[in-house]
Amino acid sequence: MKANAAGSPAPPEAALQAAWAALRGPNAVVTTAEGERLAILFPGLSNPGAGPDFHGAVIATERGRVVRGDVEVHRTEADWREHRHHQDSRYDAVILHVVSGPGGASVTELPGGRRVPVACLPAQAQQPEPAGGHPCTGCGHGLEPQALPLRLGELGRRRLRIKARRGQPKLERNPDQQLALACLDLPGTPHNRAAMRRVCLAVGPGWQAEAVALPVQQERLLAAAGLSHAKFAPRSVSAPPAEPKRAPDNLVHWDMSGCRPAAHPARRLLGAAVWYQRWAEGGGPAQWLLSQLAEPRTLIDAFTVTGEQAGVSGPAPVGSARAAAVAVNVAYPFLLAHAERGGDELWAGAIRQAWDTTRALEPDGVVR
Repeated sequence: MKANAAGSPAPPEAALQAAWAALRGPNAVVTTAEGERLAILFPGLSNPGAGPDFHGAVIATERGRVVRGDVEVHRTEADWREHRHHQDSRYDAVILHVVSGPGGASVTELPGGRRVPVACLPAQAQQPEPAGGHPCTGCGHGLEPQALPLRLGELGRRRLRIKARRGQPKLERNPDQQLALACLDLPGTPHNRAAMRRVCLAVGPGWQAEAVALPVQQERLLAAAGLSHAKFAPRSVSAPPAEPKRAPDNLVHWDMSGCRPAAHPARRLLGAAVWYQRWAEGGGPAQWLLSQLAEPRTLIDAFTVTGEQAGVSGPAPVGSARAAAVAVNVAYPFLLAHAERGGDELWAGAIRQAWDTTRALEPDGVVR
């Protein structure tokens, strides 16, 4: 284990990150290596992917200047260069380098040449109390216990209306393509969503072609994505794949940092190919989605793709959690926009009721 300048073992980096995240209130103060005291107004949002450990931190200097940006946490100051952050442009927005103890340089040089201070976590902070939560967690205080669910339901329906209104213009221009793009956007991890959309554009309206075997559809998506992974490949291909409209290689970039095997883009695309099959049988994405309202199954079930359906082993390529995200963020707003555009209030009411009874999504992170 690394040691700080005092000779004591430095805590694990994960423990230091937890300590930084727990800094709250008037005692949330750190001192830079040059002796300046900084008040931590907000430690930032934890970043589970590649790049700085925290985004959106808010720090006040002794001169009263308020600075916003990213924060990187290490055991020692030397870790910055050992991890090659000085060569990674993702770290250009860092405003503070936090370490466990004194030692090393008093400032850290960013990839763009700017220098930021190095600060030490107070010893007592390195044994953190449970974090007090984000600033928005107290917004329900003052409401009666029975009123809070009603208020949250009202805000949820408001969100549905906003998303539906934003989707109205898309109904005027190629609703099938817009719906497919929105659906493919969500199975990818946050840093691969744009790549998923590029794959959808590269393949084009595959649901309009003559029905093809599922393995061929899967090969089309994988080829357009520039992915080929034997571990996730279809069990068999009964016909040679058609040549896709391949996007230029430099436009489809996949970020695999922190990507679980079950969420590998190739695996998600093998599941998305099942959507293409369903859309082809249903007359296109829009018509297929409209027809799902007459089915006894829920929209979450309609978007779920099991391993057996995709012809792959292991977990579902599109599990119920991802399917629920597509249903809530794409399907319900699209259907409500369609109903309101046609002036069908009865249908719009049924969609709102279905929205209210849809189970909650998996816990998500604070984004702002």
